[in-house]
Amino acid sequence: ALPISQIDAIERSFEAAKKPVLRHHTKPGVTAKEVLPLFPDFDMWKFPYAHVVFDTDPALPGRSEKEQLEEMSQATIRGMEDDEKEQFVGFFVPAEETKQKRRVGGDLAELGDNDEYLMAREYNWSVKNKLTKGYEENYFFLVREGEGVFYNELETRVRLNKRRAKKGASAGLSILTVNYRDINEDEVKAQHDRLSQLDPPVLEEDDDEPGDFAIAEKQKAALADVFGSSDEDDDDEGDDKNQKEKSSDSESLSD
Repeated sequence: ALPISQIDAIERSFEAAKKPVLRHHTKPGVTAKEVLPLFPDFDMWKFPYAHVVFDTDPALPGRSEKEQLEEMSQATIRGMEDDEKEQFVGFFVPAEETKQKRRVGGDLAELGDNDEYLMAREYNWSVKNKLTKGYEENYFFLVREGEGVFYNELETRVRLNKRRAKKGASAGLSILTVNYRDINEDEVKAQHDRLSQLDPPVLEEDDDEPGDFAIAEKQKAALADVFGSSDEDDDDEGDDKNQKEKSSDSESLSD
């Protein structure tokens, strides 16, 4: 159960958010040009995001800026292992046929499609996440016109440094084939578990402190006032079954 002092602090923050922002809190003379509401990204929170940091620009040279942007928007990275069992990260860009398919059909792929990607670079990697000691939480923001500003969590940080080619190693072409399928039950559960992070905390009713339950209801109402009613939660499971989502069979990087 949350202590009453913490609940009071949460409620005061909701009241403070209703006050108009007129001036900058530390810079005299600076006034607000526009005020937008800030919410968690309820639509996309169920998907985990990673912040990938390259040591240099990974875009391939000899291409126009438009071509580089097209490749980078579709590029992917995969954990790999060489003949000597040494792990590294492969950076893959879409093959020409894959790019042509995207130009015609957009970004969405059909179930059962096979898309080919060519490995362009190799990297050494290091991964940190929320379970790593000293990891600092990071968030990113998205502005949706007419709706407000939404934030989401970057729960993993991946740092990539170029891998030196080994002497005598063959420079063969590596091709990654990506197949598309429906998400499975475990993945649906993982999405629900992640989305549940946004559920308001509810106090357990205590016979010794009958006022706690009333405080919890008040807290829930305050959250609903800002974030909206959660009456649709009961329909989430059915919505997920009807929703056509796709996931790559390739595994993500893990620490």
